[in-house]
Formats: sequence, structure tokens, C-alpha cells
Amino acid sequence: MLKTINILGRYSSKSFSNVFVSKIEISEDVFLFISGFSEFDIELGQVFSKAAKQGSTIFEQDFEAKLVLVRDSFGNKLDFIETGWRTIVGFRFLGDIPLTLKNLPFIQSFNDWEYKVMLYST
Repeated sequence: MLKTINILGRYSSKSFSNVFVSKIEISEDVFLFISGFSEFDIELGQVFSKAAKQGSTIFEQDFEAKLVLVRDSFGNKLDFIETGWRTIVGFRFLGDIPLTLKNLPFIQSFNDWEYKVMLYST
């Protein structure tokens, strides 16, 4: 079953205004993002290989992004993205990070409702 994640923007503990989220310790090869409300339960380890800007039918491919971290808005560890939740998500990329994701702005809070990029599972 094809699963999607709505990516709102990049996460940074320096710019994120939710004071409840403490610094998230990650390795250098993991990139953090904020996801919008999920339409699916998505387990850690799910692999994504397509990305498109919202409203576009042009896909950026030739990458592999593995979901390796999920946190709620308070920074608590989760085993999966639950349907209906917005989360902090971490991906490990095989190869370069796609430009559609790399060029996303760092966002300030979970209240940014505009979906920027859709990731599609393989």
C-alpha cells in the first residue's frame, strides 16, 4: 500500500518555538522535518523514494529515505506515526537528500498548515 507523508518544513531546535521539545540527539546522517497530519499509521523503517512539491505532478526520484525517528510535539519517542498526528520525523537518506526537501525552510511551530512536499513510499 502506497503511503504518504506531508512534510511542512525542516526542524531545528534553535528555531522551533515549542518550548516543550528539548534538543533531539541524532547522528549526522539523519535529517529532521515536521510532518503534517498523517493519513496513515507509518512504522519506523518505512522507506520513501518519491517526492513532489504540493500540487505538482513532477516527482523527484532516485533517492531512498528511511524513517528512523518519530517524536510527538513534546519530544516523546514514538514507534510509528499515528493516523491524525503531526510529528517530528527523522530520515536517513541513501545518497543525496532531494532538493525539494533540502530547500525547505526551517519552520517555527506545528501551526504551519501549508504542506510543502509530499513523500511517497515505495
